[in-house]
Amino acid sequence: MAAGGVHGGEATPSPHVTTAAMARRAFELIDRDGGGTLSRAEVILAVRRDVAVRALLGLPATIRQEDGSRDNFERVFQAMDVDDSKQIDADEFERFVCGLPPSPRSGKSEGFLQGVYVNDQLK
Repeated sequence: MAAGGVHGGEATPSPHVTTAAMARRAFELIDRDGGGTLSRAEVILAVRRDVAVRALLGLPATIRQEDGSRDNFERVFQAMDVDDSKQIDADEFERFVCGLPPSPRSGKSEGFLQGVYVNDQLK
């Protein structure tokens, strides 16, 4: 049965709905101050403390300048921050997690996720 269809009388959620709900929940967990945006510090702290966030973003538990993990973190953060505001809003985060292109309001669609992942591996 196709995603989002009915199987055995029960509605099945589409994968996008499930991923979007997961993205919203992850955003809420990362947004410690409840400000509606994620700073670099909030994302780094979340990556340190939560294995699910690490898996979602493809980052290690420790971000260091010396071993290249800071560069990887910056690539991921900048791929999410499509409007270059230095903060990630819920829409940017959800679109990144769901693999959707940036919203038209961002004005930055060229290269979305290009250069961040190659063969499902963080560059």
